[in-house]
Amino acid sequence: MIDFFDIKIYLYLLGILTVVIIPVYLFLDRKLKPTSLVALVYLLFFYLNKNIAWGLVKPYHDSRRAFANIMIIYKQWFVNGDPIGWNPFLHGGEPLALFSNIFLWAPWNVFCWVSKYLSLPEYTLWNLFLIFLFLNFCTGSFLLFYLLYKELKPALFSLLCLVCSTMFFI
Repeated sequence: MIDFFDIKIYLYLLGILTVVIIPVYLFLDRKLKPTSLVALVYLLFFYLNKNIAWGLVKPYHDSRRAFANIMIIYKQWFVNGDPIGWNPFLHGGEPLALFSNIFLWAPWNVFCWVSKYLSLPEYTLWNLFLIFLFLNFCTGSFLLFYLLYKELKPALFSLLCLVCSTMFFI
């Protein structure tokens, strides 16, 4: 039986899939067949890494755990309405903009905003954000492969190798 926690995860995964598929759809001249094949590869990725999406596996050092801790603090500031400026709890008053480029973490703002309404545990939210970053990388790589090969089959094979490789979960 599916509970409300599962529905929230499915909503996040649907949002992630929508955002990473839109560039493929627009780049491939709005052809539905190659876009659906890429979407199926991403659905395979979701199935193979369901433990990560559901938060059963927490991020480790190699999977940006240091960033996970900072972003969890950032999420707490976001939820409390604290300004993301000078904060005495982060490196003695260093603003987050000096620690990291805020624009690279702009999608985290969206994840935190959605989490205000669909509250998820911090590490589950962070795992979903890592999935989002990885699939963005895979989408960009697929489009690059498509530009290089000028054919769908080798680009799709390269995407499948990338998605199913051990780049994400070892």
